[in-house]
Amino acid sequence: MVKPSPTPEEEITELDKANLKGLLARVLIAKMKKARADAGKKDLFSDLSDSNTPMEKKEKLPKTISSIDIQIAKMFAEGLTTINVAENMGITPRTVENRIFLLRQKTNTKTKIHLIAYLLKNQLI
Repeated sequence: MVKPSPTPEEEITELDKANLKGLLARVLIAKMKKARADAGKKDLFSDLSDSNTPMEKKEKLPKTISSIDIQIAKMFAEGLTTINVAENMGITPRTVENRIFLLRQKTNTKTKIHLIAYLLKNQLI
């Protein structure tokens, strides 16, 4: 009996998904650095957010972002997974998830990518 070939969706493994997220984060970081270098040009994220989000209002930064939260966000921006971040920091994966969740609440962001974009825009990472 011949086994049917997997669909494209089935071929994408969890490792592939993590690698794609890391690649997306690295592309975002590179674009943000280029945007900072080209200071007078159009804002990189102007079309990604509406004018009422905190990304547009740099003066309303949360005052309670800790250095540990920034370290965790940097590791995610570099493409590490929750488990990798937990191992590097010596904490549990659940603690990493909780810190990211609370950081997203503090910054009023919806996803990790949005959080990283917010932190990059405000030059926190």
